[in-house]
Amino acid sequence: MPLKDGGFKVKAFFKGKDNKYGINNNSVYSVLEDKFGRILVGTYGGGLNVIVNPWSETPQFIHCDNGLDRYPVEAKFIHDMLLVPDGSLLLATNDGLFATKIQRGIHGFRFLQNKRVPSDVESLGNNQVMSLLRSKDGKIYVATYGGGLNVVSSGNLFSDKIRFRAYTMDNGMSTDIVLALYEDKKGLIWAVSEHGLMSFNPRNDTFTNYIEGTFTKGFSFSECPPLGINTGKTTLFGTTQGVLAVDENVLGKSRYVPKIVFDMPDSISLSPEEKSLNVSFAAIDYNKTEPIQYAYMLEDVDKKWLYTKDNHIILSNIPAGTFRLRVRSTNGDGVWVDNEACIIIHRTPYFNERPVAWMLYGGLVLAFIFLLVKVICYIRSLEKEIRILRLSKEEKMEYIKVRLGDMIEGDAQPALPAAIDGSVYGIGSVSSSDGTGSDNAFKEKVETFMQKHYSDSELNVGMFSCEMGLSRSLLYIQMKKVYGCTPNIYMQNYRLEKAYGMLINDKGLNVSEIAYRCGFTDPKYFSRCFKKAEGCTPTEFRERHQLTE
Repeated sequence: MPLKDGGFKVKAFFKGKDNKYGINNNSVYSVLEDKFGRILVGTYGGGLNVIVNPWSETPQFIHCDNGLDRYPVEAKFIHDMLLVPDGSLLLATNDGLFATKIQRGIHGFRFLQNKRVPSDVESLGNNQVMSLLRSKDGKIYVATYGGGLNVVSSGNLFSDKIRFRAYTMDNGMSTDIVLALYEDKKGLIWAVSEHGLMSFNPRNDTFTNYIEGTFTKGFSFSECPPLGINTGKTTLFGTTQGVLAVDENVLGKSRYVPKIVFDMPDSISLSPEEKSLNVSFAAIDYNKTEPIQYAYMLEDVDKKWLYTKDNHIILSNIPAGTFRLRVRSTNGDGVWVDNEACIIIHRTPYFNERPVAWMLYGGLVLAFIFLLVKVICYIRSLEKEIRILRLSKEEKMEYIKVRLGDMIEGDAQPALPAAIDGSVYGIGSVSSSDGTGSDNAFKEKVETFMQKHYSDSELNVGMFSCEMGLSRSLLYIQMKKVYGCTPNIYMQNYRLEKAYGMLINDKGLNVSEIAYRCGFTDPKYFSRCFKKAEGCTPTEFRERHQLTE
């Protein structure tokens, strides 16, 4: 509190057992003032304390033990706090980043927790948040212990799903441990680690590291927020050995641009089997006070720069084609410079990696799909024909075979409509309105053909349909219409009729001879067919007929 004589009256506040509205922890890490004139105190162990009447002789500290009923137990260990112009308050804690909305009523404060989700690359880099900073351009920077430097990328801060972009050692930082943050007058973000400083340039996303050779050994940096003095030319950093004053003129870095050389020619050709490649390179700088860092990218394969401190890399699973391997580095002072170099890598593709192969495979797939659709449509049409014909199970299988044979021979037009219409199937010019003339001509032609060829064991439906001048499916339909049976059954019944006569009239012929003369190639098969039709064997049929004479 200021006094009239220019001095200050200082009053200390400590945690006490008997004071319910006193501060609840003595480890104070951060102090802010909100828009309502209240003092926000962040403690390491007691969480947030809100002084509602800071200018009173007996100020009251409202905290989780006497008024902040919604305050989460996970947020008791606060490292830093940040007030944002939209009214959000961010708390950097050991268990994530907490967000709340500052409002007049303290009891309405609601706290939302943001934690690291390993499967989510846009979540917090690490749960231990050390420091917070809002830059001049409005960006929010979050320092984590082990998760690098995180930048808030979402608009709404009062959320438990704040999105972040993380910068780590993979992006050129010397370490992922950041204790404190500071923005200088040039807009550079300084990240303080335990044993060095890192300067981040947000305009080109690069880091300049100040570690070995920059500072004398024997101290470590602390998480005390840095302070700029002397119009920003000098910055004070807290250390384990007191305050370190750093002058921007003294902390200058070499701007030398080292040349990058490779251990191989500028162009490399690989065979289809060679999918891996070891590449070594070096930035030539003999004045080296910092370890040289490298960034590399295989164009059209890698989406971003990959960082390493090794001067050799292994490229694996190299795709077929021609690519540029780009490499850049820092100089011996740890400054990223414009020294990009590249080599051309060409890998000959296998046949199946060529565009013509994919076109061929695509054509085969399309042809297969087209054929499959045609077969499905054809089968459906067969099912429709079979339903109309009302065939038995055996006849259905026979009819399907006949129709598939027609399709293979190129005569796959639907047979059923023509049969229903009663058209003349190429067997003459005789016709009538009811189809009787056509049927009679068909019968005469069928019986004449069978009389000539029933003894031919090679006779089949193909020969039958060819003689009739019909496709096999049309022959099938017409036979069902005229005779009520399939062509195969008709031929078998015709041969059996001839066998009946021979068994009765030609007594000098034995059963085998009759079977051969009637077109059967196997007497045993003839006997089975005969017994199925008559209920007895040919021999029993002949003996039974002799007894009746």
